[in-house]
Amino acid sequence: MPVNRQDGFSLPELLVAMAIAGILSGIGFALYQRQWQSERTQAAGRELAARLDELRRRAQQKAGACHVAIDPAATTLGPAAANTSACSDFGSLNLRAVVQGATDLVLCVQALDSTAACSTATAGTTLVFTPRGTATTSALLRLHRPGDSRDRCVAIVAPLGLIRSGRASAAGGSCDFTTAF
Repeated sequence: MPVNRQDGFSLPELLVAMAIAGILSGIGFALYQRQWQSERTQAAGRELAARLDELRRRAQQKAGACHVAIDPAATTLGPAAANTSACSDFGSLNLRAVVQGATDLVLCVQALDSTAACSTATAGTTLVFTPRGTATTSALLRLHRPGDSRDRCVAIVAPLGLIRSGRASAAGGSCDFTTAF
């Protein structure tokens, strides 16, 4: 008597396995996209903090004041227009162009100790790093991307000229500088 063997899977079993795999891959892809958005915002924050620190160090090396103009509308920073400072040979930094996939990046400026909302309309904000590496004014620069759950913050603390990076807390929107991650 021949034995009737069935090797393999039936069609309903294969359909159930494919449905489960599709659901899991959809969830994984959504999590990947969210993480990718967050990494782009964090990369922009790192670029911004690095450029500000570079300009602060340049003021010290050249023993001259460094005037930095910040344009939130264009997400750029660079030497001030009438700049005859130690940093006049530095080009401007366009964060949207430098960070891959960050064309929707929003930069806003506010006073460090202010509770007012961050504004992208703050045109003509100028920071000055002195020859000693200190800053004449404090400022809080916030970076945001639509779809990203947390903003990134870069603070310039006067008079010491400290540049700190952090992230905005989900509740209240205040910046946490205890960690940059």
